[in-house]
Amino acid sequence: MKKITLYFLFFLLTSNLLSQKFEGSIKYTLDYELPEIMEPQRSMLPNEMITYCKKDYSRVEQKTAMGDQIVISNSKSGESTLLMNMMGQKMAIEVSNEENKETSTNKPSIIYAEESKNIAGYLCKKAIYTIYNEQDQDSVAIDVFYSEEISPSFNSQFKHLAGFPLEYAINTNGMTITFLAVEITNEKLSKDLFLIPNDYQKLSLEDFKSMMGQ
Repeated sequence: MKKITLYFLFFLLTSNLLSQKFEGSIKYTLDYELPEIMEPQRSMLPNEMITYCKKDYSRVEQKTAMGDQIVISNSKSGESTLLMNMMGQKMAIEVSNEENKETSTNKPSIIYAEESKNIAGYLCKKAIYTIYNEQDQDSVAIDVFYSEEISPSFNSQFKHLAGFPLEYAINTNGMTITFLAVEITNEKLSKDLFLIPNDYQKLSLEDFKSMMGQ
């Protein structure tokens, strides 16, 4: 019995270490269901998202008709930086761990289902991820397919999920956006990807809100 317990603990430890070792990029396609009134804006919406993962860092990139948006996060410190390059104006909005905690939602309800599928070569399991909004007294349930082979620490959107999300759909402002991973590449990444470029103006979150009149 003792041998079985030790083997089980060793299996859990090595499985976790394997998931932490992922380094590379994950490319998603974005598909939209839009209300008729928003159809003219379809061409301005991003159709691709790329997430880069390395050790404690993640970098999420989206290109829009207005410019590039990048979020660099450090799972160890809890800090993040939003890089915005809009019509030639380059800003780096730095968000502290405390500020990230203030904007995060309550702990979600997560139900793990039996269903699974293969996405971009990775076995993914299904979870029903429910977020409750106290202010609106409402809840939103999202079907998420996640992989246990990629560390959940790289994912800041679905906190407490047992793996990394590779397919999910979000309803917002009357439209549905489906994110689907289509290409996952294991590769060594440069540390420079997770640094703030010198030509970006650094702003605190409060400075940015003031600039936007909030």
